[in-house]
Amino acid sequence: MAPSLIELPQEVLGNILSFLLPSDIVSFGRSCRRAINFIGSSNQLLWRDAFLHIYDHPEDAWATYTQSYETGRSSWDWHRELMSRSLAIKALRQRWPQQADKDNYEQHVDTILSIIDTAKSQPSSAELARGRLPQADDRSSRNLQLLASILLEDETGLERLMFDDATSSARTMSDDFGRPRTRAMTSATKDRNRSDGARRLHTLYGLSRRDKADRKHFHRRYVYDWQLSNAATDYGPYSRDGSGQINWTLLEAAMACISLNFGEAVDGQLTPPEGLFYSIPNRTLRSSTITDDWAGVTGIWLGTYAFLDYSSLLAFNAGLVDFGITRSFDLRDEPEVCGDLLLMELKLDDSVRANPVLKTNVPICNDLPPLYFKGSSRGSEYPSIPITTIKGFVALAVGGREVKWKIIVEYNGVDQWQLEGVQPGGVRSGGIFGVWSNVEHEPNSPVGPFCYFPQELCKTTSIVLAGGSSMNM
Repeated sequence: MAPSLIELPQEVLGNILSFLLPSDIVSFGRSCRRAINFIGSSNQLLWRDAFLHIYDHPEDAWATYTQSYETGRSSWDWHRELMSRSLAIKALRQRWPQQADKDNYEQHVDTILSIIDTAKSQPSSAELARGRLPQADDRSSRNLQLLASILLEDETGLERLMFDDATSSARTMSDDFGRPRTRAMTSATKDRNRSDGARRLHTLYGLSRRDKADRKHFHRRYVYDWQLSNAATDYGPYSRDGSGQINWTLLEAAMACISLNFGEAVDGQLTPPEGLFYSIPNRTLRSSTITDDWAGVTGIWLGTYAFLDYSSLLAFNAGLVDFGITRSFDLRDEPEVCGDLLLMELKLDDSVRANPVLKTNVPICNDLPPLYFKGSSRGSEYPSIPITTIKGFVALAVGGREVKWKIIVEYNGVDQWQLEGVQPGGVRSGGIFGVWSNVEHEPNSPVGPFCYFPQELCKTTSIVLAGGSSMNM
């Protein structure tokens, strides 16, 4: 009689089981007492091997981050991580979730973010030793390949995790004054209950179908709100408490608003680097000649900006807020203008380091040195003539995961526009998203969203830049 599977040497049995799906390993454990003992969470070798048959080794990602980034390495448990990921992936695949999934939305969001944050972004040290070279836009990550394959079929599950409030399914239909809520007010109340994790996940993923349909222009309420930024935040997407943490409400809103406008600026001739494969570091290669340019500043960036009709902006911010009553003016149907498609050419230049306009009130991470730069910007109407000069700096944001950008646009010899942005994907990732404002920050001055992308990551079908309206930004 052939020996049963459980009679095999433990090393052999563990190797065989590691090739099974996690659910099948659990099913094997139900076959007898010895089996359940063998697959217990303490058998980290089994669960490690099973994990690595599906996902990237997290060490490959951790090796690319600086010391300030909290990787979770010290508390890593292979069994716990694999089980959490299995449940989150199951939730992504389900079009109609079970109540258990609804009760664990926030945990699933954190797990999906962990999958992204531990995605392999460049060759491991062992691969480099074997001669494999880094490449731009490397898509070899198992983590992202798995997520992409699911979302290519149906992104309903992800949209649910990003947008649906799981803390309460029943909400009052009246406001704080007992008046009936409008649809816009109900949506705004629901949105305020979303976690920073859900907002960050949306920012990394980019536009979804909901953004292009029922949520279209929803995020204008944040981007154009004068109350969400001030001098303490550099008038950008940072927390007002002075911690330097990202304000994911504002950054998410800037991403959604400007991404919807970007298609208008490029007129279908260019695809920006958006999506999960651009949500991790090292999408562009570090220069072999400019060795101190850790952020990939040097080169050409493509971007645009948007702005509201000033009367709409003023009505939205003044309105009834002065009387302590919830703002009812809805920007969804207000006219918004997309700027020209801009080409910004930058190079490192430490001569602007002492320029007072580049002073920041937002704490930064000092694991990598801030880099200062200068450059020029031109639009599509007259691409051979630089219309503005640029100066700025880039630094790691607090926490060491995201990258902070400050860009000052000089027009006719005068500093005019201040762009405060964040690269949510990390060092040399995809786009920069943020908020522009007037350098003087006069009361009631215009604001709006902007974006910039490394040109080498933009897929284009034409060498001619598309046209649009212009504010010479």
